[in-house]
Amino acid sequence: MLKSERVNRDGESSIILRLSYKNKRITISSGKFISKERWIQTNHLKNTLKAEKEKVIKSFLDLMQLNAEKKFTELFRIDPDVDLELLKAELTGKAKIGQHQGSSIIEIMETYNIFFTKRVNSG
Repeated sequence: MLKSERVNRDGESSIILRLSYKNKRITISSGKFISKERWIQTNHLKNTLKAEKEKVIKSFLDLMQLNAEKKFTELFRIDPDVDLELLKAELTGKAKIGQHQGSSIIEIMETYNIFFTKRVNSG
């Protein structure tokens, strides 16, 4: 999808990825830009492309879509009620699937102290 209100110095618009699932939607910036005219002429980069830049952008977007589908499937296997914000964090590299959000060292020590206090008191 083209975000025409965001243009760079060359007058090109930002290309974004929009994902929807269960009436929720997220958008992710691709970091790529293209002129609005070329976006329309190439039917959203679906028609045969002649310019090398457009071919590179198309390949990048295809790879981005494939990665989004793979991450979604991975998250869906864990929980069918996929959190799109978690998917976005995964795709942008801000989180990892299965990454333990972990206890702090203080929480671990408190658990340890409670456990051993119970053992000592029980005899």
